[in-house]
Formats: sequence, structure tokens, C-alpha cells
Amino acid sequence: RLRVGALPLAPRRRLRLGVGLRHRLRLRLLRVRVNMAEKQNGAGAACSVCLPPWRMPPPLPAQRGLLDFFPATKPLKIRNSLTRTKVPFVPMDPNGRRVLWYQCGPTVYDKSHMGHASTYVRFDALRRILEDYFDYEVVLCMNITDIDDKIIKRSKEAGVEFRELAAEHEQGFLDDMRRLNVREPTVLTRVSECVPEIVEYVQKIIENGLAYESNGSVYFDTQAFRARSGHAYPKMQPEMADNSELLAEGEGVLTDVSKGAQDKRSASDFALWKKVPEAPEGEVRDPSWPSPWGDGRPGWHIECSVMSSCALGALGDGRIDIHS
Repeated sequence: RLRVGALPLAPRRRLRLGVGLRHRLRLRLLRVRVNMAEKQNGAGAACSVCLPPWRMPPPLPAQRGLLDFFPATKPLKIRNSLTRTKVPFVPMDPNGRRVLWYQCGPTVYDKSHMGHASTYVRFDALRRILEDYFDYEVVLCMNITDIDDKIIKRSKEAGVEFRELAAEHEQGFLDDMRRLNVREPTVLTRVSECVPEIVEYVQKIIENGLAYESNGSVYFDTQAFRARSGHAYPKMQPEMADNSELLAEGEGVLTDVSKGAQDKRSASDFALWKKVPEAPEGEVRDPSWPSPWGDGRPGWHIECSVMSSCALGALGDGRIDIHS
């Protein structure tokens, strides 16, 4: 646990924190405040940030005997992000050996840094425990985000094509992971390889009544999702609901948030597909792909949902055991 005030800093020397670490520290402070409010005022006082109820899913027919078998032979518990407590780990595999794990990879717009090293070394340690100690067969899929506003912005600044910039930093990241002795993923997938699947995925969300097209972009309808029985949003981190800073970060550095707000039904809605307008005269148009709503590119939020389904869908019927 990090106490920033207790860090020994040299005079006139500032502590520079990466964006990811700053976000985690803000989230930790929010959680501390929520816990303090619950203790002072009772559990119901902080209901606006309470986690939704969760129940252990019923076992698959082939798993029924495993629920008693695993606690006795493989007493492994894993932190459940929906309850923030540890629960018994029982994989979906009927034989109890295969674990389907989807791991978010880097957005390759710059060189990897200590935050990447810390994250992936920790995940690798957990993977090695599963594989080498508990004898699980881990199928780990990791994505590379190679379509993103940050990549496009940085490529313009460097005067190179965005694919060239992304490929360079992807290779640098993979080389760094090898130097750290991090095991390679079983499957490596890229956003640029899944754009047609992303378009199809977004279309299905629209057909399900949970997204809408507006001015050439497509937005996820958070209010429609909240209205559905059994649904909660945001589910994993309810204390972050309607956080404008995080919403703006997710929409991308090239997105005009004030203009986009005019196209949304609700301020908390977010882009699944982003319209790419024509470039001003004398400038190069941003990368775009065809879609039923016009030329555009995927929104940041939808990418991992599609890539995990494409890469692991045939193995787990669209479901996974672990997401990190």
C-alpha cells in the first residue's frame, strides 16, 4: 500500500506519476472515502456507489462434481471484481484444466515504461502459479491496441504513417517483455485485424436496442442499459459513474467532447464507432474504415469485447474465465 505523503523525496524533486498510476491512486482514494462513508453512516448511506448484487453462477452440467472437487484438491480463490472479495476459482472447462484468460494489452503509441513492466510481470506471476503450481492449461489472449487517437496524433507529430508507428512500438513492447522473461501470450490479436468484426458487433448492439447512430457515430445507450432488468451500469466501478474526466479520456484525445455531447442522448453515453470527417484542404484525413454509418474507426470501449470474442469465442462459447 502506497502512502504518497510518506515517500522520501529529495528537496525540490517532484514525483512524476504515470497516467495509469494516477488513475489507480484516485480510484483508491475514492474507495477509501466510500468505505469511510459506509462505516460512519451505515451501509445504505453510500447506495449510489454500492456494487450490484452478485451470485455464484450455476455450474454447467459437466461441472457439478467439480464444485466439491476443486476446493478440496485445488484450494484456489480469486478476487471477484464484482464483489471485491475472494471466491473459489472453478474454470468453465468440464475437465477442470483449461483456463480462458483475456488480458488487455498496450496501446502502442510510445515506448513501454515501468508501468507496463509492473503490470505484465505481475500478471505473468499469476499465470505461472496457475500453470506450474495448479497445473492448469492457460490459454491467454492479449490484444494490441493499434488503432487509437493517441497513435494517430503521435504519428502526425512524427510525420509517419500510423501503422508504422504502432508496429514499431508493438515490437519494442514485445522485446521488453521477453527481456523481463514474461511468457508470451497464447494468442496475440490486434484491433486493425478485427475492424469488420467490430462493425458487425456494433450493429448487433444497435439491433438489441442498446446503441444508436447519431451524426455518423454510434454511441452505447447507458440509460437503455440501466433500464433493462438485471442490468447495472457502471457495474465494476460504480463509484466512477459520470466521471467526466474518465469519460473524456475514453473518448480519445482527438475527440471534441463538447461537440460529441450534442450527438449523445446522455452525457454518460460513449462512442462505439467514431465518425471520421473529411480533412481540411491541404491536410491528410485521419485513418478510417467503411461502415453502415459512414467512414469511421472503432471507439476505444468496444475493441476488447470484440477481440476477446473473436479470439476465444470458439473455445468458450463467447465466455472467458479471467479478464485482466
